[in-house]
Amino acid sequence: MQIIKLANMRTPRPRGVPAWGACVHTTGSGIPKRAQALKRATMSIAIEIYTDPDMEGFPHYVINGEGAIVQVCEEALRAAHVGRIVNGVDRREQYMSGAWEKMIPASLLDRWRRAWPGKKHPYALFPSKSPNEDFLGIELIPMYPPPSQGTRFTRPQMDSLVDLLRDMAVRNKWPAKWATTSRLVGHEDVGILDRFDRNGTWDPGNLREQPYFDFAGVRRALTS
Repeated sequence: MQIIKLANMRTPRPRGVPAWGACVHTTGSGIPKRAQALKRATMSIAIEIYTDPDMEGFPHYVINGEGAIVQVCEEALRAAHVGRIVNGVDRREQYMSGAWEKMIPASLLDRWRRAWPGKKHPYALFPSKSPNEDFLGIELIPMYPPPSQGTRFTRPQMDSLVDLLRDMAVRNKWPAKWATTSRLVGHEDVGILDRFDRNGTWDPGNLREQPYFDFAGVRRALTS
């Protein structure tokens, strides 16, 4: 596995706690659509966006459809990949109070609860008050146009994701079977209020009747 480290990586403040787990995201269709329109590589567009100092949100890593891995931010630093304050609203308060349960469809709430039995709300999936403190962020650039059904991510991309997650676990000394716990989540798991449509979640898209992302396969690969 090769990780390309950018010369102009983002330099936010150090994280307040050691990296506890990993959060998987999708960039959404904006980046591949723009790349097609400009006839440029998707990774070059992603790098341009995530290294822009005016861009508030950014991950630690980006993986494109060919499986190339680019590091945008050092793991010891707190990348802003999961928003807590959205349009002036504190999502943590909505999760902690239970208000979130009435803000999403009942079927989606049921899927989330089946995915995370025993957890009261998304902010119960990690130990600190912010997912950005605990999780390393990984953005996956999806296929575009998307397939009519099934995964929106390529096999080389998923293989690179598994390799990167294994490497993270070793370097950060995460415990055995870490990948079967909430140390491995999607953005939708910890930020579901901002990551769903009428058919389920989309970031990266595991909590859907027909998932966009194969989290079960990733977990199997990491524990085999």
